[in-house]
Amino acid sequence: TMVIETVHRAKNGRLIPVEVSVNYLSYEDKEYHCAFVRDITERKRAETELCESDARLRAILDNSPGMVFLKDTEGRYLHVNCQFERAFHMTREQVVGKTDEAIFVPEQAAAFRANDLKALQAGVPLEFEEVAMHDDGPHTSIVSKFPLFGGDGTPYALCGITTDITERKRVEEALQKSEERYRSIFENAIEGIFQTTLDGKYVAVNPALAR
Repeated sequence: TMVIETVHRAKNGRLIPVEVSVNYLSYEDKEYHCAFVRDITERKRAETELCESDARLRAILDNSPGMVFLKDTEGRYLHVNCQFERAFHMTREQVVGKTDEAIFVPEQAAAFRANDLKALQAGVPLEFEEVAMHDDGPHTSIVSKFPLFGGDGTPYALCGITTDITERKRVEEALQKSEERYRSIFENAIEGIFQTTLDGKYVAVNPALAR
């Protein structure tokens, strides 16, 4: 049996995609062939819609400002977006099929996998603060992880959406250090220091002023 796809032109001029199954027969030392023609217009339409849907999804993922990835339940990558490729200097082809252990250092890979399992077991979206090494050092991210469910209700994959908060963490740490320095000066100053509201109510006084 040989199966081919081709196009037939209808009487009204419309082109119809068809699948032709050809069977070769032998009868009384003569060879014959029998062809079955099936209209596959709906299948072709569905395939076209699927391709368009995949293209739209890939465009959304690749233009997302954060890293997006998809893993199977065993932790193997199924898909990563362009941000992931740029951050870790790996192509999709190099990432797909691998686990975190093949990409990251053991401590990071173990932490990522542990969080993956928590989200899979919980069956609901969870957020985690994770750290990964980039070219300029460690980056801290908030990673939203959620399972994808099949028709039988069991998870078949895990999706992760990453928001880099490295700069926010640096600002928070700098602010904390600044507040600690201010508090140290305030508490240990020899002179009295106080803060009041515009109507004269004390908000804070240091030990020297209290003494």
